[in-house]
Amino acid sequence: MGTSQERRDPRRAAVRRTGPPPRRRRRFLTLGRAVLFGAIALLVGGVVKLLVPAMTPLLTAGLAVALGAVPLIIDLLRELPERRAKGSTLGPFAAAAFVLLVVGGGTAYALSWTIDRITSGETVRAQRLAAPVEGSVGPLQARIDKVEVTDDFTKVTFTAVNRSGLAAKVSVVDSCRLTTPQAEFRLDGLFDVLREPFFLDVPGGGTPVTRTFAFPGTPDPGRTAVTLTCGSVSWTGSDPKWSNRDFVGRPLRVADVELTPAG
Repeated sequence: MGTSQERRDPRRAAVRRTGPPPRRRRRFLTLGRAVLFGAIALLVGGVVKLLVPAMTPLLTAGLAVALGAVPLIIDLLRELPERRAKGSTLGPFAAAAFVLLVVGGGTAYALSWTIDRITSGETVRAQRLAAPVEGSVGPLQARIDKVEVTDDFTKVTFTAVNRSGLAAKVSVVDSCRLTTPQAEFRLDGLFDVLREPFFLDVPGGGTPVTRTFAFPGTPDPGRTAVTLTCGSVSWTGSDPKWSNRDFVGRPLRVADVELTPAG
């Protein structure tokens, strides 16, 4: 039984009853394909950064997008003859490529950038330490062996030796800082907390402990000097040659570290 509208307009009702149902055009960029692309891109980006930490975020994102697009390219080659036979244009493919490039590439780049900030695994651009420099607090001595710079970090490698029977604990996160005449670089950011230890344990007995700290930021490219300061040092144990009351609470400081100009 027809509706009142169909009774008033029988031609419209006839068309509605006999016309073929509209066919929905199948989309190329389906949810499944987008999820597959994203999963491959993120997996490739993470694996590449772990295997080749020095690779830049841009190159990592490009490789992730290229490999993530392989299943889509295979599907495109399979569907292209059928779509051409039906007169379909390449507009949907171009739109899909644009969306995947922006979203997938941006996500892979962000992942690579975050891994770089957590691991400080950037390529070293220059080794700038002019000569090893030592500093001490009580029986604890520290010698700076290397000062390397990347695009975003200053990596300071030093060796600490504790020549007493006491055990020393040096606070690092939110304590160590690298001071230059122009700026001060600190280990107090979110990524620094994930990357660096909260404390550096230096046992007694003279066993060397070597560690590298990556400070966010880079010093002036010209000839300059920096100072490494690590908060206060706590001590445990006893040693008849040393009274920890004489130096408890004092920082570990290595001053006048000369840096050569960046090449």
